[in-house]
Amino acid sequence: MTSKVEESLSKYKNYLDSQQNHEPETLARLLFDIALEYQKISNLENALEFYKKALEATSLKDSSREKSIILTNIGNIYQIKGDIEKALNYQKEALEAFVLAGFAQGIAKTSTNIGNIYHGKGDLHKALKYHQEALNIFEKGGHSQDLASTLGNIGNIYQDKGDLKDALEYQEKSLKIFEEIKYLPGIAAGLTNLGNISKLQLDLDKALDFYKKALEIEKQVSNPRGIANDLGNIGNIYQAKGNFEEALRYHAQALKIDEEIGSLQGMANHLGNMGNIHKVKGELDKALDYQNGALSIFEKLKLSQGIATALENIGNIYLAKDELDRALQYHERALNIRKEKGLIQKLPHTLGHIGNIYKIKGDSDKALLFYKEALTIDQETGHTHGIADTYGNIGKIHQDRGDLQKALEFYEKALKIDRELNYIRGITQSLGNMGNIYQIEKDLPKALKAYEEIYSIFEKINFAKGMEEALKNIKHIKGLENV
Repeated sequence: MTSKVEESLSKYKNYLDSQQNHEPETLARLLFDIALEYQKISNLENALEFYKKALEATSLKDSSREKSIILTNIGNIYQIKGDIEKALNYQKEALEAFVLAGFAQGIAKTSTNIGNIYHGKGDLHKALKYHQEALNIFEKGGHSQDLASTLGNIGNIYQDKGDLKDALEYQEKSLKIFEEIKYLPGIAAGLTNLGNISKLQLDLDKALDFYKKALEIEKQVSNPRGIANDLGNIGNIYQAKGNFEEALRYHAQALKIDEEIGSLQGMANHLGNMGNIHKVKGELDKALDYQNGALSIFEKLKLSQGIATALENIGNIYLAKDELDRALQYHERALNIRKEKGLIQKLPHTLGHIGNIYKIKGDSDKALLFYKEALTIDQETGHTHGIADTYGNIGKIHQDRGDLQKALEFYEKALKIDRELNYIRGITQSLGNMGNIYQIEKDLPKALKAYEEIYSIFEKINFAKGMEEALKNIKHIKGLENV
């Protein structure tokens, strides 16, 4: 228990002892403060208990605005816990109360929360709708900080859609406002978001620069959680660069900070990241230890999203061990959790993993069923890049079956989407798949053109690993041409 929690509890107990008649307003405020401190250290069960007590006290006074704030925080906790339907119910009840109270800023902030829930569910259409509603209110009200945050939220939705061009536009607008009002935590968040986009574009040097700038600001404002998060992001970049020891060093620093501040969720995230690094290094048993450690914490916190992710990571390790049935069991457990809790966002990703396992097992019909289910969800929720990914997976099924023209059709569909989105990772993957088909068909000029475009793309962002692989393919094709 931290000193701030103890301080809040002490104030509450002193008030109960010193007063015979307890004012609902004072009681609610004291209970709210306790809940808030528990929430800050990720003690969600205790936070929930005290928020609900505060809600009961507030109901006695029947203050719509205060009641709405508590309802909002309860909804936030259920969202973190992965109980999406409860989270939505509390947020929508809060929204109704804010509307009754005529409190525009409360309406906007709760609309933001509902948008975040739909974003977490993976329903990007609804998420965008609620964030746009919040944006309209903040633009009229001149709430610069909230306006900047909302622009960032909309940027994050476009990022998940795979529309990195629009994502970048919104994140740059958001950062500009934060810089104008000199709000350092917002500037740090904006830099992190730009780093995330650069990472997806495989511009790792630019991503690293953004993350390091964000880290300096978090240090400046003495935000240990933000420092740990940025250290983890930097670790992920070094992992992508293939510098595994440096990646582990950064994640270890992040883990130490989250241990010191008691952030169990942060600890679990770092353990999972370290497990992923050990998997890439081929240290599969060590990777399992880290992922099981992450799973244990997520289960303790009852965080469904984290549990599902950890189960998938463990499944991927068993896949690397060639234990396909065991890998399948873990991915199916993750799938069941995502379906039961309505966690749509990563559902196509999980379905894709299961499809990949059936593909490896040689059951292409079953693999195709899972890919098609993933495709349907991505189409319904507006996850455009996910559609391109699944087209790629379906193309590989047709390629394995020897239907190269059908495979090429799906690769071309994926490439068209990713070009529209300017999604470099997807563009290069699709070009690589098409290059492989052209090579099999002995159409060496087309194969060479595809690999040369890949090299050119990676050269522009100085992605050495990608350039090396593309150059290897180019030399191979030129060697075949000279035979």
